[in-house]
Amino acid sequence: MSTEAILALQSQIAEAKLAKHQLAMGKQLITLSYSAEGSNTQQWSPASIPALERHIAQLEADLARMTGVGRRRPIYFS
Repeated sequence: MSTEAILALQSQIAEAKLAKHQLAMGKQLITLSYSAEGSNTQQWSPASIPALERHIAQLEADLARMTGVGRRRPIYFS
């Protein structure tokens, strides 16, 4: 994958995590825009923190797929 796409995704993850923090600290509305033209805009409120957490998890999964780094799997010992 291109380095630009990976950096863009990392930036989106950082923005989403900052938005989650701001909502947790009491800010009432967060708007995230993911394109230069502002065409992909999402708004989040404190009531939508679980949806924002799912969004962050999806972005992190996309990044893992792009970089070839999978999630760690549990190791069981008998």
